[in-house]
Amino acid sequence: MNSETCICKLNDIRADYCITQQEISDATGISIRTIISIEKGHRLPTLLSAMRIANYLSIPVEQLFEYKSDIVPVTALGEICHE
Repeated sequence: MNSETCICKLNDIRADYCITQQEISDATGISIRTIISIEKGHRLPTLLSAMRIANYLSIPVEQLFEYKSDIVPVTALGEICHE
């Protein structure tokens, strides 16, 4: 069984930028309740919400997340298959 985790790093990034939850909510149209829920790890943002937040912070959307997996990348599989 493969193991995967995805964490939204909004709380840390927001703190680095000295931006309040309310400022992100106002700028993106995402409710403050949703912002809080994302930061507490109760939910992940939708793709559209993540893109809005990343756009507001002027960062790549990938920077909002930490993804860990034990799935073997296809490039590694390709190297094994071509032996």
